[in-house]
Amino acid sequence: MPSYERPLVADLVELFSDGSDLIVAIFGPRQTGKTTAIRQALLRCPLSSRYHALDDPLDDPLNGPRDDRTAGATREPSPEPSPEPSPASARSTVRFPDAPRSLRERQAVDRLVEWWQAARREARERREWVVLVLDEIQYIPDWSLVVKGLWDADRRFGHRVRAVVLGSTPMAVQSGLTESLAGRFFPVRVSHWSFGEMSAAFRFTLDEFLFFGGYPAAGRFRGAPESWADYLRTAIVLATLERDVVALTRVERPALLRLLLERGVSLSGQIVSYRKLLGDLRDEVGNGATVAGYLSLLARIGLLVGLPRYARQPWRRRSTPAKLIALNTGLMTAAAGAPLEVLRADRAFRGRLVETAVGAHLWPGDTPRPGVHYWRERDDEVDFVVTHRGRLFALEVKSGHHHGRLPGMDAFRRRHPEAIPIVLGGGRESLEEFLSTPVPEWLDARATGPPVPFTPDDLA
Repeated sequence: MPSYERPLVADLVELFSDGSDLIVAIFGPRQTGKTTAIRQALLRCPLSSRYHALDDPLDDPLNGPRDDRTAGATREPSPEPSPEPSPASARSTVRFPDAPRSLRERQAVDRLVEWWQAARREARERREWVVLVLDEIQYIPDWSLVVKGLWDADRRFGHRVRAVVLGSTPMAVQSGLTESLAGRFFPVRVSHWSFGEMSAAFRFTLDEFLFFGGYPAAGRFRGAPESWADYLRTAIVLATLERDVVALTRVERPALLRLLLERGVSLSGQIVSYRKLLGDLRDEVGNGATVAGYLSLLARIGLLVGLPRYARQPWRRRSTPAKLIALNTGLMTAAAGAPLEVLRADRAFRGRLVETAVGAHLWPGDTPRPGVHYWRERDDEVDFVVTHRGRLFALEVKSGHHHGRLPGMDAFRRRHPEAIPIVLGGGRESLEEFLSTPVPEWLDARATGPPVPFTPDDLA
């Protein structure tokens, strides 16, 4: 089938062509198609471009990519005399920490500088902007300081290089941006694929999307769910934990982090106190702050989040039980180890899959999207409470047809009468439409549409 293009590709083409000189920083969970989207965008971009993968030993820094992964990437002609400084002198203008650097690290920095200078020469010869893509940027030691020095020099001397950085370790990219490149970059967060994208690319049904999740690699394993579960655990989960967290962040108890992910995924869709979770993990030394910190790390890398309880006062949200949500339903089914037919017949598990899919779709990640919570008072509960553009939304999720009352929704609206009630599934709002539409757009449509009178009897 023809290569599928996410809506992200058109956004990238527009971003590359809009005349801004900010560094474009692309980050997001592993295996969500960041590199593929970049390559597709370069093919459509009217500007000349150069693509370099920092983990490719065959990528020649002077002559451009040695392979044809990106038809949009140009090759540099034979070098001509240039008034630009040599790589070594250019590197000397970049400020580094005082720690000693190995020969391999210095060579890596020189390699990046040479690529940047090649892009400068091409931009000068063509008299136009050149897009320079640096993939797997985390392989350059102190990469943000190197890029900062080169980008600042471009601003001083008028070099028309539009830099794009991305990597397979989202925490490394995010940390570099906040530490050294504040005010110099435009962030682009790549999310897990939505149901609409998986359906358009692979013709997935809703049940298949719930089973395989929003990883595009699942399309290759459609007929081999056991192989998919193995691939997800090794190529995504373990790689993410070992390379994105343990290798880049001080994690005093990596075994506890892995157990938290394993246990949290199995409890996805449920409200669990940190004390109970610690007890389940048989942790005698850890505490609630440790678990909360590790949950924050897992959320940053797109695996698991603990949603806080909704309260008008932010301080009342602290130290409350968290609602665990796996940020991709494939994590749940891989941990369960049961085939699609069995999980489809298990109504309780399918219900948790549906609720998890809704929560993962709502989760804002690192982009300016709605705040997401749950709400519970004694026996009354609302699945999700969302704040968006000054409005309050209360969402109840139903995986099957529903005709009964919703006492949790009634109780919440008695306390918050301004809330807009929404029932997803159960013969009300379409789950398929919700999971295929960007959350802000979907909420805006329900906030600006014609008013619908609401009483508790409407849910009877």
